[in-house]
Amino acid sequence: MISEQGREVTLFHVGSGECCVLAASCILPMITFDIALDAAEDSDLLVIDSKTFGALAQDNIHAEAFTYRQATERFSDCMWVMQQVLFMGLDARLAIWLLDEAARGGSPRIAATHDEIARHLGSAREAVSRMLKYFAREGLVRLSRGAVEIVDARRLRQLAA
Repeated sequence: MISEQGREVTLFHVGSGECCVLAASCILPMITFDIALDAAEDSDLLVIDSKTFGALAQDNIHAEAFTYRQATERFSDCMWVMQQVLFMGLDARLAIWLLDEAARGGSPRIAATHDEIARHLGSAREAVSRMLKYFAREGLVRLSRGAVEIVDARRLRQLAA
């Protein structure tokens, strides 16, 4: 989501083979907020117009159930992000994000700038840079231009708990 002031927070990731029904508020009229989509890599997308999808969901209980299941899963993801933003310190949020990204990419090296990380976390770049430098001094991560490498995942998990 992007605020009117330009601050961003990543609510969820959509992976290969997944779909995003929350991005289609025209399909689910109960959705009353805007979501910005950002492709992190080259993507092939299938776009179905709302009239066609609405007719499909109305005539096919499986399509309707799939849509609502997807919506509830994404809503759960959004609530997890809200819980983090509202009730966790930046250190825990950053540790969780780093561990999640390493797991998603299958590597302890995460290609992301401090600014990109800050946008994902809904925080200021300066605050993220300070926390990453602290993590580096503590031997949790190694910083390089445009990347962060997890050095001590066990201690990061402790921070995330």
